[in-house]
Amino acid sequence: MGKFKDRDIMIKDVILQLAPVASQTGIALRYDCPFCEHKKTLSISNENGNILYFCFSASCNVKGKISDRKELNFTRHEDKSPLPIPLDIRGFVPLARNDKALEMVLKRNSYEAYRKGRADIQYDVRQDRVVFMIREGDKLIDAVGRKLKENNKRPKWFRYARSRHPFVCPTKTDSTMAVLVEDCFSACAVSELHHGIALMGTNLPNEYLTTLKNYSRIVVALDRDASKKAIELTKHLKLVVPASLVFLKKDIKNMKLEEIKEIL
Repeated sequence: MGKFKDRDIMIKDVILQLAPVASQTGIALRYDCPFCEHKKTLSISNENGNILYFCFSASCNVKGKISDRKELNFTRHEDKSPLPIPLDIRGFVPLARNDKALEMVLKRNSYEAYRKGRADIQYDVRQDRVVFMIREGDKLIDAVGRKLKENNKRPKWFRYARSRHPFVCPTKTDSTMAVLVEDCFSACAVSELHHGIALMGTNLPNEYLTTLKNYSRIVVALDRDASKKAIELTKHLKLVVPASLVFLKKDIKNMKLEEIKEIL
C-alpha cells in the first residue's frame, strides 16, 4: 500500500499546483495530462472550494475530488523543516574581500556566473562562509552559505532564513531548460549553458515545483551515489514537467564546460 499512497500524494500535489484559484470558481481548466501524457485531456475545476479533476482519456484512471486545500499535508512525505526566520545580512561583505572565499568560487567553476552577474555571491565574515543569495523576483528572501574550513564542526551548508525556495542561477543563453543539481556551485557551473537549480537536500520541497514547472524541461543531474534519490525525484517531476535523468561520474562543479556539454 505504501507505493500507492505515495502516488496518491503526488497526484493530489500536482493537481493543487494546477488548480484554479478561488476567484476562478466554476471555471474548468484543461491541461495535457502529466499522468497518461495525452494532450488536453485533464480537466481541473474549482467548485466553491472543492477541487474536481478528471482525465477524459479512456486509458487513464486519474479522477477525484479534493475538498479543501488544507486537507493534505503536502510535506508529510518529507522531513519537517524549521519555520522561516528573518534574513540577517549584517555580516555579509563583497566576495572579493576574502581571498579564500574567492578561491573556492574559482575552483568550483562558479566565478563566471558571479562575474557576469548571474549569481550574487558574497562572503559572511561572522560564519566564514561563501554565501549564495536567493531571490524571488527582485526581492532578497534567503541565502545559502558554504563553510570555508572543512575541519570546523559547523554544518557544511547553512540556510540563513530557512526558507524552502531554491537557489536559481539563470543562464544568459536562449535555453528554456533547467538542470537540477546537488548544490549552488554546480548550479552556477551549469548556468553557462542552461538554468541551474540547486537541490540542497535529500527531498524535493513542493515550493520547488512552482519554480520548476516554469521551464520547458528539467534534467536531474546527480551523482551515482544518489541514484535512488535521483530516480524518485525524476518520477515526481514528470507529473509536473517533462523531465529526464543523467547520472554523473563526477560533480558538475568539477567539470570543464565541454564535459558539461557532453552530458547534457
